[in-house]
Amino acid sequence: MDLGLRTKNLYLLSGSEMMTRILDHDHPHKMVQALSEEDFFWLVKKVGDENSRLLLRLASWEQRQYLLDLELWQNDRFTFSEALLWIKRLQEADEQGLGKWLLGEGEYFARLFFLGTIELIQKEAEEPLDLPHDFFTFDGTVYIRVIDPRYNDLIRAILQSLYRENLIRTTVLLEDLAGSIAAELEEELYRIRNVRIAENGFLPFDEAVAVYAPSDTESLTRTEVSRPRPAATSGNAGTMVPVLPLFNSGTGTVLAEAVAGIADIRFLDRIRIEFAGLCNKLAAADGLSNFERDTLVDKCRKAAGYINLALEKTSGGSPAGALERLQDNCLETLFRAGYGLVMKLKWRAESWIEKSWGQDHGFGEDFWGERWDMTLSGLRRKRPLYYAGSPEHEYRNFENLAEYDTVSRTLGYIETLDLLLRHLDCCHTATAVAIFREQTTFHPFIFTFWARHVLGLPLSFAELSPEDAHKFFTFLREDDADPPYSMHTAERMFSEYFTHIAGPDDFPDGSILGDALAVVWHDFHDEYKWLSEEIPDGKFVRFLFIEAGE
Repeated sequence: MDLGLRTKNLYLLSGSEMMTRILDHDHPHKMVQALSEEDFFWLVKKVGDENSRLLLRLASWEQRQYLLDLELWQNDRFTFSEALLWIKRLQEADEQGLGKWLLGEGEYFARLFFLGTIELIQKEAEEPLDLPHDFFTFDGTVYIRVIDPRYNDLIRAILQSLYRENLIRTTVLLEDLAGSIAAELEEELYRIRNVRIAENGFLPFDEAVAVYAPSDTESLTRTEVSRPRPAATSGNAGTMVPVLPLFNSGTGTVLAEAVAGIADIRFLDRIRIEFAGLCNKLAAADGLSNFERDTLVDKCRKAAGYINLALEKTSGGSPAGALERLQDNCLETLFRAGYGLVMKLKWRAESWIEKSWGQDHGFGEDFWGERWDMTLSGLRRKRPLYYAGSPEHEYRNFENLAEYDTVSRTLGYIETLDLLLRHLDCCHTATAVAIFREQTTFHPFIFTFWARHVLGLPLSFAELSPEDAHKFFTFLREDDADPPYSMHTAERMFSEYFTHIAGPDDFPDGSILGDALAVVWHDFHDEYKWLSEEIPDGKFVRFLFIEAGE
């Protein structure tokens, strides 16, 4: 069985089922150690940090080192609290192995760790010492006190295992602490750590952030002859290739369908490796320091979403066409192209806002109503987000072309209606902008202007009197005797009026104006189709300016 498939099946299990499956394997060590470092880390997160001792016991030190590299740093600062937690788990999982590592490849870690957790006093020969009771020694020369008594048993046990492993090297390690500077050790350990994780895509921030450099989808039509093609040997193709990042990228997309159609294991391994590296690069660019399962999944969905966006845009939604794009472009190029599409929307929105009628009159984004306001707000973030509007995910990354088209269409509606307001304001000398109320949206400007036209009043944004408002609602109800009122005649007149006064020179794309007016009318109709004969006080009417009652 392909290891990639086996890993995915493993990840679908619960934590306890996963442990049972591993233990039931003929060679659990081989099963775990055959995983890539990324997949091992994902499995630890699936099981839970506190329940990870079995996995740690079965893991290789390369896998353990990768886990420590991600868990023990808060940006560029070493976190002793996390170090104590993970060292305790490693000590319980493999005390002898931990001792060998601390005296070998983990020596820099050991120096910084002990420098922050113990105090040392070195006794000269025949020198009498009067030390507090909490100091202890293993060789009669170096006396040790654990700074935090809560970890006394843990650190004492670790030091004891080090002395058993190699007395001389342990003595030298501890004696060298006296001349060590914590800041220098931390800086060197951070440098070494960054060199290691760079191989997995975790680049320094100033390099990783280049992943967000937007590019054009037209660049995807050419073949990238220099793209990386990782080698994979027959029969061992899945070994050490990260599977879980791509597995967590989502389903039901063109990208997922294209990947599902890959028969060449070498090509599939290339996609898996590139995708894992891209996700890690995004984590570095986003300054991620919390590597919990949900945040890891979020990076996978972000990477997949923008790749999928580029694939849909350039392949017409065809999985076969998307597969060709995957063959001809590295995943980072596809990601940047998809991200570029959304950035163009962001730039378009920001350029329009600077010269919009609403901006000229001091209105903010909330002028466009909650739904469109939230869409604009998400689009204008430093890294744009899609307004999904669900309680679980109010904002999230773009995932497909339909979402991109929805936001583009919404932006078109807003731009067009803003242009209509400017046209009304400029072309009718009797127009006067009403006293702006808090929470005012664009709706009452449009509907009050139209109501005044229907009633034969001077065209402006000025408030209707209660009597005129009553006449207007009587007109709206003339098609029906009882609620809900269909307002069919009024809807046709509303659309025809504004499309007529908006000339082709000002509105070359008349269809989008018609669509925008239809959306606005739908909201108006939903608001008033059940309205009784009694007209509410003007301050409670959202879609019209009506003089407030006494």
